[in-house]
Amino acid sequence: MLTLKMCKPEGLLYFLRVSSEPFQGAFAEYNGNRITVWKSMIEVDDELFKAVSGQICKIDERGIVVACQSSKLLILEIEYEGKRMNPNLLFKSVRSRLD
Repeated sequence: MLTLKMCKPEGLLYFLRVSSEPFQGAFAEYNGNRITVWKSMIEVDDELFKAVSGQICKIDERGIVVACQSSKLLILEIEYEGKRMNPNLLFKSVRSRLD
């Protein structure tokens, strides 16, 4: 499995492929609990940012935008504690970080 920590810009497309079924999903950790990423896409915008990989940059109705070195990943669907959901239901602060 691929983790968000391993997510370099050139690896984003691979991350997107393994984060959907029939594969086991990409994963990250939040507060010591595993989160499986089921749906995601590259976030394309002109915003300049400086953040550590895994830092949540934005939370909106679509999901959460996470920094991945010089790129951003929009995470649309996760599984947390056995429940699939939009990540904006779990994450409420851009101060949060995925490991």
